[in-house]
Amino acid sequence: MRGSRLLRLSCVNAALCVLLATSGRAEGGRVVFRGNRGESSEIYSMYANGSDLRNLSKMNWAADSMPDLSPDGTRVVFTSTRDGNYEIYVMNADGSDQRRLTENAEIDWTPKWSPDGSRILVWRLAVGPHAGLWIMDAEGRGERRLGVDDVDGAGDWSPDGTRIVFPVQHSPDLVIVGEDGANRISLGLKGFDNGLDGPVWSPDGSRIAFDALKDRRLNVFTVNSGGSRLRQLTDSRAASDAAWTSDGKRIVYSAPAGDDTSLFTVLADGGEVRRLTHAAGRDDYPSWRGSSDLTLSLAPHGKRPSAWGWIKRVGAR
Repeated sequence: MRGSRLLRLSCVNAALCVLLATSGRAEGGRVVFRGNRGESSEIYSMYANGSDLRNLSKMNWAADSMPDLSPDGTRVVFTSTRDGNYEIYVMNADGSDQRRLTENAEIDWTPKWSPDGSRILVWRLAVGPHAGLWIMDAEGRGERRLGVDDVDGAGDWSPDGTRIVFPVQHSPDLVIVGEDGANRISLGLKGFDNGLDGPVWSPDGSRIAFDALKDRRLNVFTVNSGGSRLRQLTDSRAASDAAWTSDGKRIVYSAPAGDDTSLFTVLADGGEVRRLTHAAGRDDYPSWRGSSDLTLSLAPHGKRPSAWGWIKRVGAR
């Protein structure tokens, strides 16, 4: 009898060690996004199943937007008007240590971490030589402009960090260049109402998702990184802000939901649309790290995992 108890306790302790070691990732994907749920826009974070919702930025009088969660999930880069015009800021994933990275007269938008987390790509809205895509290190130092002059929106890194995709001016097309601006490749896309927006590379590098207006409806599309196999994934009047889950199985995006705008996901090949948020207002600009499985959770909605409750359940078996 005593041996049985010791064995059971040993199993519980071993399982608890596994729980504590894996609880950060066992809850599935983590999503950060811009939520305009009141008088100002804030940066929110939650598990992909909707639990553990947190307001990270907490700047009620400023416009905080366009967050991107770092590849290791520890930091969030975003843009904010808290010091005047839109500049780039960074904070820890729990909202602590919020710091300004850029300081200039232009508008800095849509920051994107490089795959190794060492650099940030920024779209700078300006007139003249300061306009375009800029690359800086993770602390905002060493800024340099990507050597292209026809950028028409935010860009994104290839998974290996050696290439950048972006929409081009005066053409509904996407272009890929090296991080030095050389080796330019056009994907040759056609048939859209106007320019494309928000290209994002799939984790395996095989596809690019983007937003485009076609037949006066804004939807999310994917195309192979070589320009073939164009596919429409959503059927909405205004679906946008596409982002991939880290495993590449789903795409998260924003779209109208009645009078509000919410976050949804769709399979990377289309179908099985799921709604993620249900708040009044506007949720958009999602960034997702981790599994695409929305069922992975150790805790009820809005609660943290309870090691004691878990032990109690195991011990009761």
